[in-house]
Amino acid sequence: MTAAGERAHRKNEHPRLGARAFVRACLCLGLTAVSALATSARAQAPAAAPATAQSTTSPSTGADTGVPTMTLPECLAYAKTHAPEIRMAEARLKAQVAAAESVGAAWYPSVGVTAQLFGASANNWTGTFVGTRSFDLPRVGGTRANTTEMTPYASTIVAAGFNQTVFEFGRIAAQRAAQDALVRAEQQRTRQDALTIAFSVEEAFVAVLASKVILHSSDEARARAQAIRDQAEAQVKAGLRPQGNLARADADLARIEALKARADGNVRLAENVLAATIGSEKPYVTAKEAPRTQAEMPSLNEAIVRARSRSPRVLRVLAELETEEKRTKAIGAETRPTLYATASASLRAGGQQSNQGTELTGKGFLPYVPNYDVGLVLSWPIFDGAVSGREDAQRAREELKREELRATEYVFTTEVRRAYVELDTSRSALASLDRAVSSAKQNYDQVAAQFAVGLGNAVDVAQASLLVVDAETNLAAATFQLARARAQLGRLLAEDSR
Repeated sequence: MTAAGERAHRKNEHPRLGARAFVRACLCLGLTAVSALATSARAQAPAAAPATAQSTTSPSTGADTGVPTMTLPECLAYAKTHAPEIRMAEARLKAQVAAAESVGAAWYPSVGVTAQLFGASANNWTGTFVGTRSFDLPRVGGTRANTTEMTPYASTIVAAGFNQTVFEFGRIAAQRAAQDALVRAEQQRTRQDALTIAFSVEEAFVAVLASKVILHSSDEARARAQAIRDQAEAQVKAGLRPQGNLARADADLARIEALKARADGNVRLAENVLAATIGSEKPYVTAKEAPRTQAEMPSLNEAIVRARSRSPRVLRVLAELETEEKRTKAIGAETRPTLYATASASLRAGGQQSNQGTELTGKGFLPYVPNYDVGLVLSWPIFDGAVSGREDAQRAREELKREELRATEYVFTTEVRRAYVELDTSRSALASLDRAVSSAKQNYDQVAAQFAVGLGNAVDVAQASLLVVDAETNLAAATFQLARARAQLGRLLAEDSR
């Protein structure tokens, strides 16, 4: 497989990648919109009572609608036995193993029978027959010499025989070696598909959890916007504020409700992608229990060395290179000699008298003359131009595969380095957001204490509460992004699925 073919394979191998990318985009847009709309609601509410968080149950949760709920290990185990890509990869491997085993069938004997009837001239020959593919049929008989008579005579034969390869000087072994190398390449391709599916499952699983966090954030934003709207209505009725403040609060509430509807749709979309990724017959599968992010990490250089030695993508191209090398040897082995045994038994008759003047029974229509043969035949195609040309072409394909291996190793090394950068970036962002949550909580505690003694107002409390919600939402999203980055690196390092 060429580098272009590999890119095409990766592009078409998993059609759900586009849906997962759409989910990630929706999550990012949803998180940004939550923060923007919540900030807008805080800015437009001049005075609001402390908001009380209300728990809103998502319509997509498994407990309410019967949607299956799975942990990450359960999703991975289910995908191993139900994902269509895994089943297709296993079937492809079985087909390749069968193709490799079929090469050994060249050692089986070939057995056949034939029955022939001809009407032909018989100059210098008593019997007329054609050769067969299953066995060799020696020519036996004789007619009067120097005959130019063109009168047609009947010629019949009934025969059975077999051929058995005795020694082929390594030709079949060379062909089997090439097929075995192709089986190893297919095994690595199956491993690569399994790792890709495992990463896709982890990515979809994390997307479900992240979408739920964003939905919860939108619930919190709506509850606080509702409280601000109710406070504005009360102030308008009391004549403390103009009607425009209520209209603006209604608009903010409507926008946040639209955001909540989109967030709820993103949850259902993420659950649908998760169900499709693991091969579930259910339209939706929801996630529970956030996956543990592995903290231990090898150094970058160690990771590159480990990835090259364990990555099924690199090992597959290496096995394909070995296949091309062995195919070259197998083509060259086609010009080696073959030693085989042959045997046949036949009944024949020819319509013209032989040189001895023997009378023929049935005028050649009745095969009654018995013959048998047992032999050992050495066949050696010393030179075949077509074989030589195929061997030269195969060497060119062998060199192409070497270049593909170099390109694969280079691209793979680049991907490992990029994965490390993404992981470090996620960790750095996580540390900063953790500090943001701590600071937001401290700020809220201080504002709440001031409000309790009459030194603060409801707007300050609402703003501090929303700041905590925003910080916690950003922290959760960064945590899931870190989990995804770690899963991506684990896939490159060919780590077993957790």
